[in-house]
Amino acid sequence: MVIEMIIITGTPGTGKTSVAKELRKLNFKIVDFDNEIKKCNLIIGYDKKRKSKIVDEMGLSNCFKKYDKRFVVESHLSHFINPKYVETSVVLKCNPKELRGRLKKKGWNKRKIEENIESELMDICLNESIENGHKPIVIDTTNKKPSEIAKIIMYNHLINILNKKYKVKIKIGNPTKTLIRCILSQRTKDEITDEVSNKLLKHSIKEISNMRINKIEDIIRKVGFYRQKAKCIKFISKFALNNKIPKDRNKLMELPCVGKKTADITLSYGFGLPVIAIDVHVKTISERLGISGDYDEMQKKLHEIFPEDRRLIVNKLLVEFGKDTCQTKKPRCEKCMINSWCKYYERNHIRDR
Repeated sequence: MVIEMIIITGTPGTGKTSVAKELRKLNFKIVDFDNEIKKCNLIIGYDKKRKSKIVDEMGLSNCFKKYDKRFVVESHLSHFINPKYVETSVVLKCNPKELRGRLKKKGWNKRKIEENIESELMDICLNESIENGHKPIVIDTTNKKPSEIAKIIMYNHLINILNKKYKVKIKIGNPTKTLIRCILSQRTKDEITDEVSNKLLKHSIKEISNMRINKIEDIIRKVGFYRQKAKCIKFISKFALNNKIPKDRNKLMELPCVGKKTADITLSYGFGLPVIAIDVHVKTISERLGISGDYDEMQKKLHEIFPEDRRLIVNKLLVEFGKDTCQTKKPRCEKCMINSWCKYYERNHIRDR
C-alpha cells in the first residue's frame, strides 16, 4: 500500500478547510475528519465550556492509515496522526489580528476567540506537531489566497514523493572547488564533468594556481570549451589564494566564466545558502509542472514555494529526477510518479484518474 497522506493542522481560522477545498481541485482526495472520527468511535466526550468534542488522540493513526494514495486530512488535531503514515505535514499560521477578525466572522464568542488567539501566539499546533515527530512545512496564510497555499503544499508534497525514491543527501563543499566544478560542468555531460573534476581537483587550489595553462587544458580536455575554462580556472585559483571567494551573487558573477547558475550553485553547495540554482533539469521540470518565467522569475517563484530549509534539496532532487525519468528531450512519463500533476503529461497523454 502506498500512503501519500497530507495532514494540515493549525489554529481554527487559519484556513485549513479553504485550502483543502483548493487541493481537491489539484487532484487530491479530501477525507472528512469529523465523519471519520465518528466512524472510528473516537469521540470520547464533550467540553461544555469550549463547546467542542473531546477526541481520542491516540486512536487517530489507526483511523486514517487505512487510506492509500494521495489524500488530505485537515484538522487542528491531525498532527496527532503518527508521522510514519504521513508524507507531508503542514502547519498553517496567521497574524493574530487577522485571525481574530476571521473568528469573529464565524460568530465565535469572545472567550473562545481569545483562547485560540493565545494558542496561535504560543504556536501550540506547531510545537505539538514537532513533539509528535512531524517535520512540518509552516505557511503563513495572512496575505495568501487559499489557491496559492494549496499550490505551495502541492509542490512541497511532490518534492517529498521524489525524495522518498531518490533520498538525496546534501553535502556542502569547499566554495572554490564547488565553483571550479561548476565551471567544468558548463555545456558538458555529468559523467564527463565527474571524471574531469575528480582528476583536476585531486590537486590543491595552490597547485592548480601554479599550473601552466596548457597543463590545465590537458587535464580538462574532455569538457566543452576547455581552453577558455582553463584560463578561468587558473584565474579563479589564484584569486582564491589572495582573496576569499565572495559570498555574494553579483560579486561572484564578476569572476570569469561565472553566470547566474554557476554563482547560485556556488552559493548553495559551496556556502550552504538557501538558493535554488536553475539548471536545465530544474527549468524543464518546473515548466512541466506549471512554473514558468526567465531565470530570475522562476527562481523567485521557487523561493516563494519552498521554505529556506528545503531549498538545497530541490535542485539535487530535480537533477536526479531529470536524469532518471523527466528527461529534457524524451521524458519517461509512463514511469513517472508525479505525472498526475504534470502539464506536459496532461497535454500529451490520456490521464488515468
